[in-house]
Amino acid sequence: MDKMDNEVLTQIVHALETIHNHVITNEIRIKAQEYCNSIKEHPLSPIYGRYLAHLENNQSDAVRHFGLQLIEHAIEFKWNDGTYNDDEKQQIKQAVIQLIEGGIHDILREQSFIKSKVAKLFADIAKKEWPIRWDDMDQLLQGFYNKSPTTQEITLLILSYLAEETETRDSLQCVIVSSNVLRIQYPNGVKSEGGRKGKVTIMFGDDPNNEGWLIRWIRSLEQIVGEWQRQKQLQDPNPQTIIIQEKLSTAILNTLATTLDWILTRSIVESNVVLMLCNCLLIDCYEIRMKAIECLAIIFSRSLGAEDRTIVFEPIFDGTCLDLLHNAYNKIQPPGQELLIDDDEYLYLKMFAEAIAGLGEKHICHKNISAIPTQFPNEQKGLPIMLMELFTKRFSNALHSSEPVDSSALHYNDLDFDSMNDRRMFDQSLRYKIVELFKSVALMQPIEIFSWMVNRIQVTCNVRPSNEDLDVDGVLRLDSRFYVTFETEMTLVESIVIGLGILIKQQSDEEVENVNNNDRLLLRGQIMNGMNNLLQMLLGIEYEDLSMIHRYLAALAAFEEILQIDSNLLFQVLQKMFKFALFCPPGYSISSSSSFPPPIMKLRVGAVTALIRFGVVMPDVLMIIRSDKRLVTGREKGHFKEFLLSIIYFSKVPFEQKQPLFDSIIGSDISEYNSPSLVGCIESIQRFMENIGLNFLATVVNGMKHNGVMNLKSPVFEREDIKVFKSKRNKIAWLLIVTLTWLRRTTDFSSKKKNDTAMKESLKLWQQYIPFMLTFILGFIRMLHQVWNVETWREIPVELHSILLFSKEEKAKVIGMQQKITTVDSQYSINGMIDNIKKWLVSVRIDSYYILGRLPFLGPDFYTVLPNMTELITQSLFENADNINNIHWKMLLNILDTFKERILF
Repeated sequence: MDKMDNEVLTQIVHALETIHNHVITNEIRIKAQEYCNSIKEHPLSPIYGRYLAHLENNQSDAVRHFGLQLIEHAIEFKWNDGTYNDDEKQQIKQAVIQLIEGGIHDILREQSFIKSKVAKLFADIAKKEWPIRWDDMDQLLQGFYNKSPTTQEITLLILSYLAEETETRDSLQCVIVSSNVLRIQYPNGVKSEGGRKGKVTIMFGDDPNNEGWLIRWIRSLEQIVGEWQRQKQLQDPNPQTIIIQEKLSTAILNTLATTLDWILTRSIVESNVVLMLCNCLLIDCYEIRMKAIECLAIIFSRSLGAEDRTIVFEPIFDGTCLDLLHNAYNKIQPPGQELLIDDDEYLYLKMFAEAIAGLGEKHICHKNISAIPTQFPNEQKGLPIMLMELFTKRFSNALHSSEPVDSSALHYNDLDFDSMNDRRMFDQSLRYKIVELFKSVALMQPIEIFSWMVNRIQVTCNVRPSNEDLDVDGVLRLDSRFYVTFETEMTLVESIVIGLGILIKQQSDEEVENVNNNDRLLLRGQIMNGMNNLLQMLLGIEYEDLSMIHRYLAALAAFEEILQIDSNLLFQVLQKMFKFALFCPPGYSISSSSSFPPPIMKLRVGAVTALIRFGVVMPDVLMIIRSDKRLVTGREKGHFKEFLLSIIYFSKVPFEQKQPLFDSIIGSDISEYNSPSLVGCIESIQRFMENIGLNFLATVVNGMKHNGVMNLKSPVFEREDIKVFKSKRNKIAWLLIVTLTWLRRTTDFSSKKKNDTAMKESLKLWQQYIPFMLTFILGFIRMLHQVWNVETWREIPVELHSILLFSKEEKAKVIGMQQKITTVDSQYSINGMIDNIKKWLVSVRIDSYYILGRLPFLGPDFYTVLPNMTELITQSLFENADNINNIHWKMLLNILDTFKERILF
């Protein structure tokens, strides 16, 4: 590179002084900034940068930092664009190395932003050059690390930057872990890239005896912490030495933290990382302890296989680390003492708790845990009950989240929350997590937990409030200790019943595959007997307070999974629900204008909500269609669903709760409109006629004519011959009729209710289904009309053309009279199949027309739900207008009149 221009250096310094001069006008400052930006594009910017940044030139920190920015810009934007040749790149690299070796102040004097920027420059070059074009970088870093505390800190910063980049991790792995670990992990020296066929990465370092940075860091940390402790014990310690040791310790721990979530687990074991980190928790230096627990939290949160889990956590489960962790906790919170710890220690305590919780979740209570740690072989027997006792109390406290009055509680409340609203949100989240914990713990020891719960609530559920728990009107206060306890007990019942109900249902589903599992059958029987006895006991309880009744009904609703399996007590449960859904105290009359006090309204709505919750699962119970769906017809199934649909659709339940209930009833059926079988049926008239059996029938008749034998009345088919066609027709017919029934039920309401906000909101329940319903209905009507196109029948035998004739049933529908359905001798004859197809066409044509007429009732969004709606309707309804007969026209005109009415409405 050329030599620097001293005049340019002077102008740079002057421009920077101008920028940082607060009395300079903005215009002058902008010009100075523009000049500095232009220097970044100068080919010699790295040389100017090195000069400005080096401490020997006595520039201010602001000027030095700008010098580093000049080098950074060249590395980031010009390194590979041809601006610099290899020799010039080498000069830039050497400039950065010179800054590290002697261009910055010592560890105590140098500014952190200067040290960070210098380290980043080195790391940026390494990302572009190492290891291919810079094979001695690791040896250079080892030299820095051993030279002085200043260069040791810079080295740690460099490695931290590199560890944060995923692109360099494989290369970094080869120098961080020892050669010994690399040989064990990759005996062939290569790592196969998952998902990238044939891609491998070389996994060995330049030094076959390299101990690796991880061992180097842990050894240094042990030495530095040991020296720090010795200094602290001296009568006249060296303050500067202590500060340097604290800086280096935290720097090592910071660098460790960037690698511990991806470094090879064998290297963690080899270097005794866990033991060293646990020892650091006992150091009387907050920064060291905080960084150490952060590192442990990273290790504890890693997902490990059984073998890795065993070797990584052996120091904890079988060594001395568990005692170290226990001592570390006691150091903050001595047993039997309530100390008010300061803000930093409180943050450390929370991080400590999170780390231990992560260890328990990932590696002690893990569902795939292979062995119980030897230090606590018997604790798991009593652990579930202990957890339930503990978190029942915690749940009660979370329910009673009033303003803290205790000075300690106020102190920690102020540390954790900015407002009481934040506290309430936390308590709400905590309550949810505790409920999930109740459900999970119940699965650990189902019989023991269930028995514990029953024994508990036999006492708590029969206690009545005292006068202290009532307000001036004699009503139970919701913030009273009695109600909070009652709410807690009901939540406990709910959670355990739901958790065990899911377990029983899973076992019931698995019985078909594993009928000989006697242990499971025995467990299932014990739980079911216990559940029925518990439910019988709860049904016998009578409460007088409306709030208690409301909460009690919600607990009864938790038995829905159990009642799906054994419905013996279902009627009594529903009877109890209906009793309070229609609850009307003396002195009140029920009419359209009735008004109840909030507690009564809350109870009535709560009971209805519980009924709806049961309604979602009642079809399976009432229709007894668990394993034998033949016990009810498709139409009966539609009627049962219509009943449930009515309850949900017209209830006052908020829309957000109503939508999933509505979806659970109709979703699976309505989604059939979008199924491949139905969509394929309307792709073309050929596919349509093939699916309904017309093409099959034509082939049979043509075969008869070819053989000179025509028999239209006698059975000529076997059941299996026409089963598939009949099944396809029945599927479409059933879907259309239940859809029309549900649409009528949800759009046929009195004119007074048309303006009801709740009713209009309920119409939105259908919105997600309209697109594929409408797409199918329009395509289906188009196919029906095309059936009457003469071109369609050119290849169809004349014997089948009677399908198109106006039937007696259609005539009866036109004049509004009932017509006795005519039958033929056999459905397995030609005439029988003609009759079936003809009646099917009549039925589905009428139903599809009426469905199309009903869809606009679901709201104005109907007209924009599909692009080019007008063209789609016109094409589907009138593409075959020349072939549409009078019955078609009459119904279509009625539909168009409906469209007009809905638009005006």
